Amino acid sequence: MAIPPKFDGRCALFEGIRQASIGTEPVDIERARDALRRFAPRHPTLSELELRLRRARRIKRLLDRLSKLTP
Repeated sequence: MAIPPKFDGRCALFEGIRQASIGTEPVDIERARDALRRFAPRHPTLSELELRLRRARRIKRLLDRLSKLTP
């Protein structure tokens, strides 16, 4: 997902909420969190994005380890 060149507060807010509801890739969640933090640092979705990011990273590491076990 590419960030538009004129990324304003409304886009950040929308992207943060969208990623909180459907995002699964750590890089996408991190991008949304950073943008939301920049434009709406007290938004309640930030804590949810932090939690999702930790979980997504943990799942990604687990899947990476499991892929190395399979012959």
